[in-house]
Amino acid sequence: MGTKGWHSRGYLPHYDGDGITQHIVLRLYDAVPPGQRNDDNTLDKGIGSALLRDPRCARIVAETITEGASDRYAYRLGA
Repeated sequence: MGTKGWHSRGYLPHYDGDGITQHIVLRLYDAVPPGQRNDDNTLDKGIGSALLRDPRCARIVAETITEGASDRYAYRLGA
C-alpha cells in the first residue's frame, strides 16, 4: 500500500504514512446550517437531527465502516 506523505486532493492537505493514526470525521447533512462555518464549534452545538445519537443509526454506520475492514484498511479500526 505505498505512502504518499503530504499531498493534496484539491482541497485539504492530507498525510499518508506508515505507523500513523488517522481519524475519520462524519457529519450529517443538516449538522451545519447554511451560512454557518463548518468547524468544530458549530458541530459541537449538536444542531440538526443528530441521528447518530440513536444507537440503532450509530450501529448501522459503524457496521458499514467496519464491514470488510481487513480488506480495505492496513491497520485496525478503533473506537
